[in-house]
Amino acid sequence: MTLAGLYISIMVGVMVTTGGSTLLPAAAAEIGGQDIYPLASTIGGVLGIVCMPLFGYLAAKNPALMPVLLSFSLAVGAVVVLMRASAPSMTWVIVVSFFWGIESAGNFVLGYSLIRVLYPAERSGALLGVAGTCAAIGMMAGPFLTGLIIDHFDWRVVCHVEWPLLLIASALVFFGARIRKADAAAVALPGAKFDFAGAGFLVVALSGVILCLSLGSNFIPFGGTANNALIVMTVVAIGGLVTVLRRKGAAAIVPSPVLADRNTALITVSLMLMTFSSMAAMFFVPAYILRVMGESATAAALTTTLLAIAGVVLGPIFGRRIGSTGDSRGVLAIGGIVRILVTVGLLVLLSPSLPLWVVYILMFLAGVYNSVQTITSSTIPQIQIRPEFRLMGNSVVQVGLALGGGLGLSVYTLVIASYGVVDGIGVAFAIALVAAVASFVLGFFIKKVDVHEDDPVPVSDTEILVMDGITATTASEFSPKRR
Repeated sequence: MTLAGLYISIMVGVMVTTGGSTLLPAAAAEIGGQDIYPLASTIGGVLGIVCMPLFGYLAAKNPALMPVLLSFSLAVGAVVVLMRASAPSMTWVIVVSFFWGIESAGNFVLGYSLIRVLYPAERSGALLGVAGTCAAIGMMAGPFLTGLIIDHFDWRVVCHVEWPLLLIASALVFFGARIRKADAAAVALPGAKFDFAGAGFLVVALSGVILCLSLGSNFIPFGGTANNALIVMTVVAIGGLVTVLRRKGAAAIVPSPVLADRNTALITVSLMLMTFSSMAAMFFVPAYILRVMGESATAAALTTTLLAIAGVVLGPIFGRRIGSTGDSRGVLAIGGIVRILVTVGLLVLLSPSLPLWVVYILMFLAGVYNSVQTITSSTIPQIQIRPEFRLMGNSVVQVGLALGGGLGLSVYTLVIASYGVVDGIGVAFAIALVAAVASFVLGFFIKKVDVHEDDPVPVSDTEILVMDGITATTASEFSPKRR
């Protein structure tokens, strides 16, 4: 039951996120906001960046809260999508989208960690691979269905399809597995504290950066009073954040012992750059097809669907490989090489006269690196971060992912707003290429680990049936180790 709810939430969450690259331009055409609609995606990551370490802290302090917190986050996501459906303006969409970060944080911090707590490394690697496949299916079905529904009905209908599914996922998780404190002793940190001051400074700083970049070319121009005020606010918040980090150390919003762990730091930065690079193609190629090539919403959404096809096959393979070997470098190398080649292809070839089938081929190939990104972001933190740092470390990694996506969208939005869609998208891909190369290089320094050092011990099938509400033939033979 828990796995079913988690997999549904991952699919629908990805549908909402990836479908936004088609839904938001269509919504802007109806309710206005052509210049600011990317902000609805960007701003949604700000709260998520804070909720990720908050959820990590709560889960580390009491792992038994993980299912309840995950269920709550999915319910919030359902409300956000429902509120989008009734939006009278793009400002409304942007405001309610701010709370979407709660759903994302729940999925990526609590959902993936829940799998790792319930199952041993090799089994969890495979299950996390399935989670990646669910994300790929969501990415494949979401954009295509979004475009199809928009072309035949309305963008609001898309929202009315998505929010009930999130409510169902929330209910399945809530009534599914329960975890006792003793079952997750390896990852529990009972004395953990949360840095609310640091979280506040972080939200203000990120909001300032995102608003300054996203709106600097139109609504609050660079050099104007409002933009300068945003810059001052951001600088003050960054100063406050640095002070808090230095004073609180291990108790800070970004714990220094976790960052001092080599694998956590490398994984965080590498995946952050990976996500930063990906946003150029994922978000702006569909908009380019809609606005420059003049194609339909379905044709534009098909690019994101093609981006997901490879992940359906490769996801479980990559996840199993990382889970069984404790080494992600080979998988990251494959993704890095393909990412660089595809980004170069888009940089050189993309133009208003380029045949649509060429774009489709490039986006299909991009599915290889997208699969690597999806699988590694869910699997590496659970496999290659030490048990005592895993929950907090995973939250830091997910913060990096959200930060990379938010900054990427902000930077690319600024570039395209400044240079125009036709000229700006080339500059955006040049920036994305630099980030892709940096991520590729950093991946080689992530250290291999022993995947069996904290595995659970076998228990009876009866206990698994009670614990997770699924059949003995599909359940793992394991439950968390009693210590």
